[in-house]
Amino acid sequence: MRSDEGTPLSSVYPAFTDVTNLTYSRHDNPELFNCDVVFLATPHTVAMKSAPGLLEAGVTVVDLSADYRLRDRATYEQWYKVEHTSPELLATFGLPELNRQALADAAARHAQGEAILVACAGCYPTATSLAVAPVIELSQGIVVADAISGVSGAVPPPAEKAGGEDSCGYAVYLYWPDAVFDGRERGLYACRQ
Repeated sequence: MRSDEGTPLSSVYPAFTDVTNLTYSRHDNPELFNCDVVFLATPHTVAMKSAPGLLEAGVTVVDLSADYRLRDRATYEQWYKVEHTSPELLATFGLPELNRQALADAAARHAQGEAILVACAGCYPTATSLAVAPVIELSQGIVVADAISGVSGAVPPPAEKAGGEDSCGYAVYLYWPDAVFDGRERGLYACRQ
């Protein structure tokens, strides 16, 4: 597994040059327990191992993986084919354009010292949810999003799959269950396969 441990944030994102001296760390670094907020940009299932302890220690966690996007354990396990080891943790869904009040409430609780878990949406659910938000109440229950993507971080390396419709089929499998609107499944968001 690749590790960016010790890599300056500014070397990956030059806009942070002369702004911060932050560096990437491993997800199991014990110093994370001394932080106010930790962003977990980890491989699938790793956040389930890290988030519970961090939250218990009073650290707010922003999870960028899919580990806490779904509130229903059975749905998570059906789609991701692994046991969810901490389904009791309920996250605030981190899509501010559609979940502004819940995120504001979470921020207020954080300001009072409560550790908060925020689960961020992936690329397909974000694009699809934002695109259909203005008309979702007009739908008849099913919304189909024909989304085709090239190679991205969501798909296997280019040697395994290369662009176009092949990679989209993989994205459907990973992202369909968290393409929801206001926390309710309102229809099927699908890619052409």
